[in-house]
Amino acid sequence: MELVDFSELYQENGIVERQKQPIEASHWVFAIAVIHICQAVFTFRPSSYQWKHNGETVTPGPDITVTAGELTVPRATQTDVGNYTCLASNEFGTAVSNPAQVQFSYLRIFQDVAQSHTVNEGSSLVLPCEAPSGHPTPIISWTDGDDQPIFADGSSWNTDRNLVQGGEGNLVFLRALLSNNGTYRCTASVSARPEYKTFSAIQTVSVISASGEIPEQLPRILEASQVVNAVRGDDVKMHCLATGNPIPTVTWTRLQDQSFSGTGPILSLRNVQQEQEDVYTCTASSSRDQDTATTSLHVEVAPFWIIEPSDTTIYEGKSTSMTCEAGGEPAPVLTWMQNGEHIPEYDGRSSVQVMDLKVYQCVASNTHGEIITNAFLNVTAALLLAPSNVVGTREGTDMEVQWSLLTSADVIGYKVLYWPEGGSENDAPVKTVDKNTDRITINDLKKDTTYYVRVKGYSSKGDGMASRELTVAKPDQGQNLPRGVASTITQSVLLVHLTLLVTFHLL
Repeated sequence: MELVDFSELYQENGIVERQKQPIEASHWVFAIAVIHICQAVFTFRPSSYQWKHNGETVTPGPDITVTAGELTVPRATQTDVGNYTCLASNEFGTAVSNPAQVQFSYLRIFQDVAQSHTVNEGSSLVLPCEAPSGHPTPIISWTDGDDQPIFADGSSWNTDRNLVQGGEGNLVFLRALLSNNGTYRCTASVSARPEYKTFSAIQTVSVISASGEIPEQLPRILEASQVVNAVRGDDVKMHCLATGNPIPTVTWTRLQDQSFSGTGPILSLRNVQQEQEDVYTCTASSSRDQDTATTSLHVEVAPFWIIEPSDTTIYEGKSTSMTCEAGGEPAPVLTWMQNGEHIPEYDGRSSVQVMDLKVYQCVASNTHGEIITNAFLNVTAALLLAPSNVVGTREGTDMEVQWSLLTSADVIGYKVLYWPEGGSENDAPVKTVDKNTDRITINDLKKDTTYYVRVKGYSSKGDGMASRELTVAKPDQGQNLPRGVASTITQSVLLVHLTLLVTFHLL
């Protein structure tokens, strides 16, 4: 195998956390190269980084260095190809990047020999291009004897010369002209480094002049694509190469879209989408006759997220569900990981029950790629419930507040907040009592003023939930009730979720 010796790597950055687009970054390695994939950064400084190559842990050594999340392979070889993922960890868990795909690219040289071709004026001719093997699939182009490209600006059709590049890269003379006399050769390159090319042997074309008027020839399709497979986002070309005298007009229609129309031997669809999947018909016609052919376009789709699991906070001892849903064609397979470790029993599920403080990964994969999304599950201590049966009574400048004791063993004591009408809860004085006390008397209040009261328990983990605001009226003004309530109140439980977000980035 002969390799073009390139010395640098094309690279893209990914993101450790959720991706809004499928991202399978491709890195092409030519012969000796440096793989310098990414650097992972936590919002909170991670305690460690780890890399995996095709699922196996990468061990740093003389040929592989990992520094602050950056992976470098200074002397990459073909054994280094495959998928690389970065795992970045801190005290909250481990996030996993989308895979970066490293491929070994090469381009062999042509092995053909010079050829000569003779064709009658007005007839068709095909010059084969026996392209060398390469990865990715070599790009074929043609030049003339002056080393000028035959097709300009990515086109595959030269109307002035009646020339078309066929689906296999061959050069097709639809109707040979005397001006087509000359030499031709095809060129192969690969997309990673298109400036490096290899050339075929020269092919010479001699066009024999017609002795008289060129006879009429009915339209005939020489080459037509039968099935074209594409991935969403690809640029697609469908071929319908027709000969005849005069050269027939080629038009295109679509089975499921009567408004669609196209012209010319090459139908180009840029950034093809799945809704363009259909049966396309080309018709080569002249004033005398026509010929038709059909092409089936099949569009598949790399995985993409429909629903991603979100960062969630739950209380200790509770569980929650995480849901993810992915689209794609073929239908993606879902797998789950926690802190980067595969959970086989969750395979194939779109919704799973989780309860541990970890970072969970949902992975969607099909033949066209793999995407990973991370979701952080934060587990926090449950808040103390609000005390119930809170009542208050007034006598002169004194107010007594009573409540039912909480049953939680975490209770250290209770806080009673009170403030006068027209005042603010934010500025309210606070009285505290121990965990075994269910009442308190507050003195020296304003006699002709209504007061508002809240009671809450507290523990070593902080304050619990406060009771509903209780209105304690002036003396002799009637029943004291929570504001807006006309009967005995049972305090409701309001669970407040405190969300702690952890964001991971891969630069």
